[in-house]
Amino acid sequence: MNFYDIQQKTYHSPEAIARYLTYFNRIVICYAKQKMKIADIASVVNISLELVIKYLKIYEVYLEKGSDRLDMILNPAEFENLILPLKKNKVSI
Repeated sequence: MNFYDIQQKTYHSPEAIARYLTYFNRIVICYAKQKMKIADIASVVNISLELVIKYLKIYEVYLEKGSDRLDMILNPAEFENLILPLKKNKVSI
C-alpha cells in the first residue's frame, strides 16, 4: 500500500499521514528501544493511552510478519526521507 492508497482509503491529508507515521515512529522507539512503560509513552508523545496501545498492536503484527516498511519507518535517515515530502506537501498522493 502506498501513500496514495492510504490517502484514498482514509480521506486524510499528506500532513496527517506524516503525523501518524511520526507518532508510530516515536511510540515504537520509546517502547522497543527505550523500554518505556506504555503510560509514560502516552505522556511523552502527548496522545492517549488507548492510541498508544493501538499503535503498539500494529507494531507487534508487523514485527511478527517482518516488514521492509517497518524497517524503513524505524531507520532515522530513511524515515526522515519518507515523511519529509509529506510534511512539505511536495508530493501528490
